Amino acid sequence: MKDHKTKTVAIDAELHDIVREYCDRKNIRLVDFVEDSLENAINFHEQSNLAAENKKLLSKIKEKYQTIHKAGFNEGFFVAFFAMKGDLWASIRNQTLKKRLKRILKPVKASQLTLFDDK
Repeated sequence: MKDHKTKTVAIDAELHDIVREYCDRKNIRLVDFVEDSLENAINFHEQSNLAAENKKLLSKIKEKYQTIHKAGFNEGFFVAFFAMKGDLWASIRNQTLKKRLKRILKPVKASQLTLFDDK
């Protein structure tokens, strides 16, 4: 026998009989079955915790994506609507949006206008 410390675990007599009968039918040592069962239970618990954490993270990512998508659509629709009307800058009251649009919507320079001319 291995030279290591052991401890005793008490279980209900009826449960012991059921486990003993199962191990006898499957030709498994009771000690091996109990050790494997306990190790599997620990691994299952750890995996369940990881799965729960992953589910929370995926939920947060989905929520963030939906928020960004909605904001992008709202701002994009707003910009397109007023740009078509021709009074985009006069109609924008949100200063943060104005700053963001000024970075994105830079005026076309004269050198850029000649890019597609036939030479």
